[in-house]
Amino acid sequence: MRNLINIFFSAVVMMVVFESCNQSTGSDSYDSLWSPSGDSKNTSWIAPSGVEFSQVDRGFQFTPTFDTTSGGKAYLFTPSIYQVTNITTAEYATVSFKARIVTPPDSIDIVSGGKTTHQFGVIEGTVEASGDSVNFSTKSFTPNVENTITFSTNPDSISKILRFRIIAKWDSVITGTHVNPLPTSKKITVEVSDIVMKVYKISVLK
Repeated sequence: MRNLINIFFSAVVMMVVFESCNQSTGSDSYDSLWSPSGDSKNTSWIAPSGVEFSQVDRGFQFTPTFDTTSGGKAYLFTPSIYQVTNITTAEYATVSFKARIVTPPDSIDIVSGGKTTHQFGVIEGTVEASGDSVNFSTKSFTPNVENTITFSTNPDSISKILRFRIIAKWDSVITGTHVNPLPTSKKITVEVSDIVMKVYKISVLK
């Protein structure tokens, strides 16, 4: 009888030990989340020289000069991120953020009377990511909206390096006749905010 009790007790202990490997939800995986903390001052950034750069809540701002002769210029920003390692068993990953021009548009006089507004600049660009086992994966983003970009082929590709390549282009006025001479260059502030990186369903039992 004592042997039966000992066997039963050992079986219960083994069940408790093995069950503790799983999360309370019963899942054997978890999601990793990274975002620049607070006002981002606890996150270091590599920013290009020659532009005014500042950190903002969960992102950054920079102030390039847009001009008629540039034809578009690319600026590269790289944050130090929380690195998730050994995650080749994860299912997929996403990077979400919003990129926009925060400088108000100019007010322009027109010959027919009144005024019109115009922003002497537009932005476009890509988010780029890399890891231990893959080269950079590059995907385009849309300005002025919340972007969620999915990296599905190998989540390890975003576990090490994350980069934002912002291309600033001069936007000419092409409609109407204007009273005053138009500028040929403008300093305009660009903001990238609400940056969140997630890696989904990383195996707990790797």
